[in-house]
Order: sequence, then C-alpha cells, then structure tokens
Amino acid sequence: MGGRITRVFRNFNLENRIQRELSKQKPTVAPLYPTIHHSKSEHGAESNPKIREEVLRKDEELLSRLRMIYVTSADPPAQVQKEKNVGKEEHRLPKSVLHSDPFGTLGVKSIPKGKLSVLEAVTLLDNHKRSPKEWTTERIAKEYTVELNHVISMLHYFIPFNLKIIPSKEQQSTHITAGTKK
Repeated sequence: MGGRITRVFRNFNLENRIQRELSKQKPTVAPLYPTIHHSKSEHGAESNPKIREEVLRKDEELLSRLRMIYVTSADPPAQVQKEKNVGKEEHRLPKSVLHSDPFGTLGVKSIPKGKLSVLEAVTLLDNHKRSPKEWTTERIAKEYTVELNHVISMLHYFIPFNLKIIPSKEQQSTHITAGTKK
C-alpha cells in the first residue's frame, strides 16, 4: 500500500517538473585560464621562436657549477656489510613436510626462526596432547626455535580436535569434538 502512494507522489506532475527544470537558465561556466597544455597546443615552442630559443639556449653559469661537482663512490668496508646481515631474520627448514601434496602448495621451503608453519603447529599440538611428559614446553620451544611464552600460550589456547568414528547400524558416521583442556 505504501509503495502505491509513494509512486503516485513521485509521478505526480512529472512532465511539468521536468520542463520547468529544463527551461531554467543554466549557470555560466567559469572562464578557462591558460595552462601548460593550452600553451603547448596553441602557442607551442614550434610556433613561438622566443620559447624555442630559450629552450635550446645553454646556461653557462649552470654548466660551470655542474663541472665543479665531482662525485666518487666506494663500497663500504666489509665489516659494515656483515653488521647489516646480522639484523636479518634467520631461516630454518620445516620439521614436518606433507608428502601427499602433489603440487607443493603446502610445502614451505624455509621458515623464519620464531615462527611455525601450520603443519608444524598442528603436529606439536598433537605431540603434546599424546605425550605431554615427553613433549614439554621447553622441548617444544627448543625444537622449533620459538619463544617459551609463545609455546605456553599456544598450548593453553589451541586444542586439537578428537576424531571419533562411531559405527552405526545404517551407516558409518563421523563425529568431530573439541579436545579437552588439561
């Protein structure tokens, strides 16, 4: 109902309103000021000999100043270059590789120290869940070169899922549940 009413008001006296807008006097356009583009096209260097002469003229004072400048360059000492390389991140090879990936999209070539790949994170979470006495936080931090507080936070906040396959009479169904915190 509301759409019909708004359509009536919208279309009411439409032609007269259009004619009124079209018959209004349009505002005058501001004058165009000369710019570089206008001067090139209308009064370019080819048409004006003064401009052409100014462009082709050599400035002797500027040339003499340029001749006084002499730049020499030398490589920095070898010690400085070694110090620059110290700040770069060191990389390590991944601990676990997914062999069933035919295209190599999940295979990471190198990982910065202090970081983990997704596959490594899942692996270490699973190892800690299966044998927490063997895979302690200190061992994980040392093995994967990650800070100890990051490992503690990761083991606290990320829990791997338990996959339980429960056989059914009609069909086999798969249930995924969250792991339990310790």
